[in-house]
Amino acid sequence: MTRFVDFTVLKKPDYMKFAGTCLQGYVKAGYSLLFALFGKPTAKGSAEQKHHYEWHVAFDDGVVAMIYDCDLGRVDPAKFAGVEFEWHIGGSDKRALKNVKAVIAASTSVKVMK
Repeated sequence: MTRFVDFTVLKKPDYMKFAGTCLQGYVKAGYSLLFALFGKPTAKGSAEQKHHYEWHVAFDDGVVAMIYDCDLGRVDPAKFAGVEFEWHIGGSDKRALKNVKAVIAASTSVKVMK
């Protein structure tokens, strides 16, 4: 079983907390999975119209991560149930990507007993 660090999703953007972060990698997931795991996005849309959704996540190990779609144009991931998109993971180091992947892996490895 994959273990992950506890986390908090920020309700409002705190861009000072995320200053100096940059792209650390990608995860492939559907919007509905991210919504189920991380809740309502912290922010919708960007000033440059480069992305639709952002989750700002603070992990208990001190790592922060920003999950966002990028350069999808007019394609809104929330309107495509069951379709996986490539989501960008920003952070100050690779632990941001590792932590986000661990949360997703833990959720998708759950088996339902009949």
